[in-house]
Amino acid sequence: MTVPELVLLGLCGAAFGSFVNVLAYRLPRRESIVKPRSRCPGCGTTIRSYDNIPVVSWLLLRGRCRDCGMRISIRYPLVEAVTAALFVVLGLKFGREAALWPALALAVTLVAAAAALPIRTEVHRYPLERAGEALADLRAGRFSGAAVLIP
Repeated sequence: MTVPELVLLGLCGAAFGSFVNVLAYRLPRRESIVKPRSRCPGCGTTIRSYDNIPVVSWLLLRGRCRDCGMRISIRYPLVEAVTAALFVVLGLKFGREAALWPALALAVTLVAAAAALPIRTEVHRYPLERAGEALADLRAGRFSGAAVLIP
């Protein structure tokens, strides 16, 4: 494959990754995947088309909503970037062979499955002398994420 073809594959991968993010966000909430347009979960403002460019917009906006400043999870550009990278790698591996298309479909399916997993990023800090309390909280399911013991 030529460099322009690989760039095109990467752009298509980022677009598919963006759609995977829509699916991962909306399907569990039983929302339509077609309408309404994407909006900030904090202020409800519709995201402008120039603020909805995979990976690039997140970087330019420094991971925040343009209107209310709410943080936008890094998960969104990661899904887009991983999908783009997979498309390019598969393009390098398969070139213009017919096997490329099922490989791309499988890649999108696997990324979608991974993106749908509930991932928590909570971190609870406990002084070392409260290690027993941290373990009890973890066993009781009071949080999901990580517990850090601080000396």
